Amino acid sequence: MLRYCRSISGLLSFGGLWFLLAMTIVSTNPELDIQDRYFMWIVAGLGVAALLTAVFAKKQSRMGVIDGLVLLFLLYLFVNYQFISKVDVSTKWFQTVYLFVLYGALRILLQAYKHIDKFLVAGIVSCGLLESIMGLMQMFGYSKSHHHLFVFTGSYVNTGPYGGFLAITMSVGLWFIVRHYQIFVRQCKVFKRFPLTIIRNSGFVLYLLCTLSFSTSFLTFFAAMSRAAILGLLISSLAIVSTQPNAKQRLLDYFKTKRRIKKWIVGTICVALFAVVGATYWIKKDSADGRVLIWKISVQVMANKPLFGSGFGSFFGEYSARSADYFVAFPSSPEIAIADVPEYAFNEYLQIGVETGSVGLLIMLAIMLMACRGAMHSASTITNNPFVYGLIVLMIFAFFSYPFSQLPFMILATLFVAAAQSNSVLATTRVANRISKVSFCTLLVVVSIGLTSFYEEKISATQEWKTIKMFYRSQHYDTARKEFAALYPILKDNPRFLFEYGHALNKTERFAQSNAILEEGAQLSSDPMFYNVIGNNYKGLGETEKSVESYWHAFHILPNRIYPLYLLMKLYAESGQENNAHEMAQRVINFSPKVDSPAVRDMKREARSIMSKSKSTKSIQKRGKNIHFFIFRRRGGLFVNENR
Repeated sequence: MLRYCRSISGLLSFGGLWFLLAMTIVSTNPELDIQDRYFMWIVAGLGVAALLTAVFAKKQSRMGVIDGLVLLFLLYLFVNYQFISKVDVSTKWFQTVYLFVLYGALRILLQAYKHIDKFLVAGIVSCGLLESIMGLMQMFGYSKSHHHLFVFTGSYVNTGPYGGFLAITMSVGLWFIVRHYQIFVRQCKVFKRFPLTIIRNSGFVLYLLCTLSFSTSFLTFFAAMSRAAILGLLISSLAIVSTQPNAKQRLLDYFKTKRRIKKWIVGTICVALFAVVGATYWIKKDSADGRVLIWKISVQVMANKPLFGSGFGSFFGEYSARSADYFVAFPSSPEIAIADVPEYAFNEYLQIGVETGSVGLLIMLAIMLMACRGAMHSASTITNNPFVYGLIVLMIFAFFSYPFSQLPFMILATLFVAAAQSNSVLATTRVANRISKVSFCTLLVVVSIGLTSFYEEKISATQEWKTIKMFYRSQHYDTARKEFAALYPILKDNPRFLFEYGHALNKTERFAQSNAILEEGAQLSSDPMFYNVIGNNYKGLGETEKSVESYWHAFHILPNRIYPLYLLMKLYAESGQENNAHEMAQRVINFSPKVDSPAVRDMKREARSIMSKSKSTKSIQKRGKNIHFFIFRRRGGLFVNENR
């Protein structure tokens, strides 16, 4: 009976892990969707598997340093969200809690089963193989990419995350290839004599799978031109080679005998590194400069509240406010030309620092560095942990991109940290430890299942919102407003939903209510369009000064957009402020937008129309000054004499 129960728990555990890895290639939609529902139930299933494992498995995991740091990080995020943050980001919080539950379940499972590392390696490189095949099919026209600007993106919507994912899977596969190369060579000699033995050798099959995955991914990896991913894979590959047994000693012995070659090799490497860094910058110079601007403003935001941050989930609202202050202080900055509306911080460490302060950032860095500490010491500490190298790629990629803002990368990060802790502590068979693990897993199951109703409600509401968007897009604003009102209590942490709801209220002339909704959305987004519509609402309410203030704030957030100036010109013209209208029309005409479009040309055409009207009015006024009226009272009559 006990053996049967162990088999059931093992089957549930390995099946749940396989479905979890499958989520990394299907869960790429930034909005809540059906894949989030799958993730929710997979985590709950792994929680149940961990509970069964804690009850029936022989080996039990013990708590380590990383476990304590992870628990501390969870408690700190909870306090930060409840007492410091001023925004409602419940969806992000639910996802965060599910990731911590996933970590707890993985910690139980990864130490309980034999050969689970090889199973996970096979799953990760298989996902990389599938992604590369999807990319190749898109590249050769057999399927369509998920972005109209890119030929191939795999299952992602951008080549950046696509390249980052491939880099992670390639590093894990490369570790297995390098580590087991000698064994592979010996096995090949055996298979030449006894070919049928390959069927029973799972390690040989896994080696072939890693080689196939790495080779196929190599075909699309560099074509994705993800600089952060290339850098991450390069550093991870160097770490893999340097941590192989006797690698350092063999390299030192070689350089002792070849001293002249040593100088040439070192010089060549330095020149190559400088060339690669320069090339990666100049290939996408505007993109790199734009990210540097985001980092600069993010550092200034973090400096305002350095200890505990501005609150969990508050990055984009704080960024937009600081961006406006920055461009007010530097109105002629050349950085205006590269400024944009960031949907991501493009540096996850800065975003965490802004939201949780230096305290949260240090805890998170401690978790990552403790997980990678084996790679910094010696090869013997990480011989059974290929996931350290995937984590290295992920940490480097997070410096320049947004992996922690996408669920697939968060799943991999959680898996890698849990694997690092599982390989650094020894398992135990103590009864007291088993009791504590059963209690812990019971808590995980209760939390994961308890949150399903709240998370399910948000997923269903998001899908309903996507359905009723057709009313908003077809300009049936009154119908859209009524439908949005029912979803507002559930989706009030979604800035895109809040903008559409607030705009629909604006179009139906519910200006005060619209402002209340849009101000909530402005705290969750860096898009200046929120303030443009807020200005329109104040205009409808007859509060001209507040309308002007909102338009100017929208312009200062992103000074390379013409639309706020156009709205100011319209406001001044309609309120009879002719001088201001003339000045703003001239500014609209002379404005050089970041991207020209038919809408921009229409705005400039209307500005010229206002300028021509203003000139004709001034001409009449000037002509009137030259007219002298001589009024004579003669015989009760009134005569007017005009001197030209």
